[in-house]
Amino acid sequence: MSSDATCVKEIAAVAKRAVDAEAGSTARAEFLATMEQAEIQRSALFETLVLLACPAAVEAAKTVNAALWESEVAAREDAGVPDGAVLIELLNAYHSQARLDLGVGNPAGGA
Repeated sequence: MSSDATCVKEIAAVAKRAVDAEAGSTARAEFLATMEQAEIQRSALFETLVLLACPAAVEAAKTVNAALWESEVAAREDAGVPDGAVLIELLNAYHSQARLDLGVGNPAGGA
């Protein structure tokens, strides 16, 4: 089973492929269908995250979701996908919050 963050990365990649595919092509339709299926899975996984994660990690994940939805809308409308660097930065912030919530690593940056 994938994690919510893994689904985000998968959806972003497929959204870009959909935009890059020829308008009206079978490939574009398939990419969009794959994106929709991955979004359903991401949404279900997000519900588990909301139940189990601390508020800071949930808020960071919500911010990632908002940026991802922009990519999904852009892919559906064939409007170009937003800069992936922003999504990566938001995912990194989410990962940091999730690690803090799990007690993994040293939040102070020490060894």
